[in-house]
Amino acid sequence: MLWLVLSALAQADGQLLAVLFDARSHPISGQEVALEQGGEVRTLRTDETGILSTYLPAGDWIFRIGDWSKPFSIADGHQSEVVLRLEDAVQVLRWSEQNQEQTESKEIPTVPFTGSVRDQVGAPLEGARILLQGIEQEAVTDANGLFSLNVPMGNYNIACLKDGFVSRRFVAQEIGEEGLQLSLSLVPAGLTMEDFIVSVPRIKGSAASLLAQRQESSTVQDVLGSEQMSRSGDSNAASALKRVTGLTVVGGKYVFVRGLGERYSSSLLNGSTLPSPEPERRVIPLDLFPTNMLESLTIQKTFSPDRPAEFGGGVVSIQTKGVPEEEELRFQISMGHTVGSNLTDGTAGFQGELDFLGFGVQPRDLPDAVSTASQASSLEERDLFSDRGYTAEELERFGEQLENHWLTDTIRSRPDFGVNFSWGRGWRKGDVQYGLMASGLWKNSWNINEFDRKYFIVGSENELELSHVYRFNSLQNGVRLSGALAGVLEWGNTKIQTTTLLNRSSDFTTRIYEGLNRDVGADIRVTRVGWKERQLFFHQFRGEHLMGAFQLDWRYALSNASRDEPDRREFRYDLEPQTGVWYLSDRPEGNSLFFSTLGDWNHDVGLDLAYRMVDKKTDRVSVLKAGFSGMLRERTVDTRRFKYMHKGPLANAAEILSLEAQDIFTSNHIGNDGFQFEEVTRQTDNYSADQRILAAYAMGDFKLGERLSLLGGMRMEDSKQYVQTFALFAADDVPVEATLDDVDFLPGLTLTYDMGNDTEKDSMRLRLGYGRTLSRPDFRELSPATFNDVTGGRQVYGNPELRRALIDNVDLRWEWYFAPMQSISLGAFYKHFDAPIESIVVVSAQHSVTYQNADMAQNYGLEFEVRKSFDFVSLDDVYLSGNAAWIGSEVKLADNLGIQSSDTRPLQGQSPFVYNLQLSYEHPDNRANLAVLYNVFGPRITEVGALGAPDYMENPVHRLDCVGNIRFGDWTVVAKMQNILDWTSSTQIGPEIVDTIYDGRTFQLGIGWRPL
Repeated sequence: MLWLVLSALAQADGQLLAVLFDARSHPISGQEVALEQGGEVRTLRTDETGILSTYLPAGDWIFRIGDWSKPFSIADGHQSEVVLRLEDAVQVLRWSEQNQEQTESKEIPTVPFTGSVRDQVGAPLEGARILLQGIEQEAVTDANGLFSLNVPMGNYNIACLKDGFVSRRFVAQEIGEEGLQLSLSLVPAGLTMEDFIVSVPRIKGSAASLLAQRQESSTVQDVLGSEQMSRSGDSNAASALKRVTGLTVVGGKYVFVRGLGERYSSSLLNGSTLPSPEPERRVIPLDLFPTNMLESLTIQKTFSPDRPAEFGGGVVSIQTKGVPEEEELRFQISMGHTVGSNLTDGTAGFQGELDFLGFGVQPRDLPDAVSTASQASSLEERDLFSDRGYTAEELERFGEQLENHWLTDTIRSRPDFGVNFSWGRGWRKGDVQYGLMASGLWKNSWNINEFDRKYFIVGSENELELSHVYRFNSLQNGVRLSGALAGVLEWGNTKIQTTTLLNRSSDFTTRIYEGLNRDVGADIRVTRVGWKERQLFFHQFRGEHLMGAFQLDWRYALSNASRDEPDRREFRYDLEPQTGVWYLSDRPEGNSLFFSTLGDWNHDVGLDLAYRMVDKKTDRVSVLKAGFSGMLRERTVDTRRFKYMHKGPLANAAEILSLEAQDIFTSNHIGNDGFQFEEVTRQTDNYSADQRILAAYAMGDFKLGERLSLLGGMRMEDSKQYVQTFALFAADDVPVEATLDDVDFLPGLTLTYDMGNDTEKDSMRLRLGYGRTLSRPDFRELSPATFNDVTGGRQVYGNPELRRALIDNVDLRWEWYFAPMQSISLGAFYKHFDAPIESIVVVSAQHSVTYQNADMAQNYGLEFEVRKSFDFVSLDDVYLSGNAAWIGSEVKLADNLGIQSSDTRPLQGQSPFVYNLQLSYEHPDNRANLAVLYNVFGPRITEVGALGAPDYMENPVHRLDCVGNIRFGDWTVVAKMQNILDWTSSTQIGPEIVDTIYDGRTFQLGIGWRPL
């Protein structure tokens, strides 16, 4: 910084230290200050932290800013201090000339003013100076970061200064009869930006604080903050994460870290594990988390023993927004239009009155007569609706009870619309601080798509032959409803927080595909109408207790993930070529009704104890840490399938079967002489599962001298998984069970070396990390029972012989923080998998999928990231940032590899490259921001090829977005243009294109209100 250079070069007798703030308590960088003595004028500027420091010859001087001036004196060996606020006029907050003789103060009663000062990672700061306006005395923190001062009662503007850190100012703090205790946090200089507000300990979620977090971390990690997510225009955590180096998002909700599938990543919410609302997966779909509720997303890529062991590609830590210290209110409405999806005609099935709010289960639920008849004392004893247990009359009555929801009609989609708000406030009473925060979101969006899809088989000449060609028409109406409530209570060195979160995602879907089916030699038309609700409820208590050099943290979280899919209806018509008439088909996918619910409960508890040791010579802090955690998870999946079976001869059958579905399934045609209501639930549709993990760890983060740090330790996990698959209607049958029980000891080690020179310490880091982690099978992968994916797909059965996979991870990364808000990094990684779990295709009527432990796999790559301003051409507020990842992988399957086409291939879902680029303008006062963003991923396997057929590959999609906002007083206008290129999303097998889909360009306008 400028003042360090001046301090080193100047030959002077006394020192001047000046700190300048603007009207909103922002430090003013680049402010010109003139210092005059005897006709000599020195012109200096404040640095990025608002500080000006220089040495001057002893004597009388004049301090001048524009037309304002004030005389002052410099004395040999003394320091004069100036703290100013610049509004329409210059306001003097502190003017201390230490060379002047101090007058004796009158006897005025005083009260204690005490507190602590720490850095952004919680380490105590020694030598920080606490200044109060109008008080000549100052406090200086000791080795534990503590200070104490006796002052008269009153209201004070308080400043906190320390070399190398951003100065802070607190306006109008009241010190009453009981005194005041204040806990402060400072961020290192060079890690802040112009809009850093110093009236709070730090701006959580800002680019500055998160860059500081990454720099000070003892592991390799990447961080996204709320500020960055807002500027990139991403609406949920999954879409935001595609901006991170080495990450891709598959299916719009599953995150692949470094090309590794969802089984190799885990997600934590405020440090606690989460359940999943997906029937065939344990992973949490990250599209459930709207970005307006998030403070940050941290992707830790090297293992540390305080993290869960299921850590293949990395762990995504989701941090929700906390309680602001000052009252804050935000409200925003937005409207969007996607070309081809909004204000477009599409085909839709039954819609309930409350669907637009995301509550659509009730009108689609099983009728009371049917659900009551099917209930019994236990799940395994339910009744099967068939002619083996009920009379024909009873079955006819049950069939007539279901609503006639078969009608489809043409509707016009509406514009996307959303509303979100947040409110928070903190209070102080004596030495107790407390606060509340509440936020909510509702968003309604539409998506209409029309595309062709081809299906291929391998012919006699080992050439691909066209099997089916279908034209797809789909309409989806999605509703997102979220709410959060957070509270904090803090006194002394104790902090208690609570967070409650409810996220709901509801989707109404109508899908119709029509075209040539090779098996029947004619055109078919299949219609599916469904409603699906996913919900995540999360409630957490956590506490922090500082006891001298010890810190005790604890947490408990109760969470529930649920998925409800009621009354999904599917029916099929076949075309009679001779007559050109469509007739209702009784094929397996015809005339069916599907009901499924999932409940997944998760209890998570943890305790961490840390001991901080400070090297008084270097101020470096080493930490010893130990803890334990426990997780108990229980899941139940309840699925029912029904069908109207064509049982008896219908009068005028041909005429009736050519009617629309809503005219066929009426009371006139339901019965044993027409369509009889029966249950076709499969014996493997229902299962229950639980998992218990007990873990303990010990680790240390040691500062070895001035430049070298070592983080290392060991984690022990004792895990037991149990899965029971059972038939609902065979109480005497023995359920199919599978158990996996393991105890693992997992080391983690990271070395960090400070490569900066003596004047730029901490600016350049080299990190080398090693960790052993694991990957456990999903619940259903352990069960040998055969099932069809509840969410659709091939027939699948598990393998009770599966073992958990062990993974050895090595990381190397170089980081250079060469200027404020500017950095560059280059990293390499390698992972070796012992017995990785892979899906294989086996011979069956439907080419079933099962799972086995492969012999080995490896994953390797390079990662590059840069953020640079255009200050070299005087465009300090224009930034170019980007990242790139080049990834390779190889899986070696065992000899019994099934019928897939190759025993060696890349990992499924892994892209060989991922590129992100962003050009942004950021107004110094945050009044306007503009960002242009580009993203592309490389081709990746979506489905493993079988019987000589190539793998199915998803081709690269180039995406260009533009997001801007401008503030007018309390109002902010946000404009987004997304998917500007409208690049095709396509899949191919060998040289043949399977499908080509255009998602459409999206234009969105939002208006927000936030009182300043």
